[in-house]
Amino acid sequence: MFIQTTSLTGQPVSLDELKDHLRLSTGDFDVLLSSLLDVASDYVENYLNAPLYVNTYQYFPTELHFPFVIPKGNIQSVVSFEYQVADGTWITLSTTSWDSKIEAGVATVFLKPFVVVCWPILYTQHPFRITFTAGYPANTIPERVKLAIK
Repeated sequence: MFIQTTSLTGQPVSLDELKDHLRLSTGDFDVLLSSLLDVASDYVENYLNAPLYVNTYQYFPTELHFPFVIPKGNIQSVVSFEYQVADGTWITLSTTSWDSKIEAGVATVFLKPFVVVCWPILYTQHPFRITFTAGYPANTIPERVKLAIK
């Protein structure tokens, strides 16, 4: 389960770029084309399983074993790793206990070697929360992605 905690949105392709691509010079279809740009951007994000702009997310793993692989693409950084105890309180695990590896935009979160964590009684549903950022930094969306939106 994912929760998007920040929302930086925009259009990777401007209306003027799309009109040039389609060789349209009038403004008769601007409303329709704007809505089609929104739909196409959403479709590309879903197809890539990666946001087009950098946003912050919280991931609640359903599997309770290490390592955790975050099933979202184009991850930039893993910010925090927390667990929830039985009374509902979230506890942040120190970075001396866990680490992350990001390869090709996919992140894996794992306990460091020789670290033993004595877990208290955990909350029963989704006891772990991983906060991370994912998306393309400003002005770095690949041209192939923009072309797919057009």
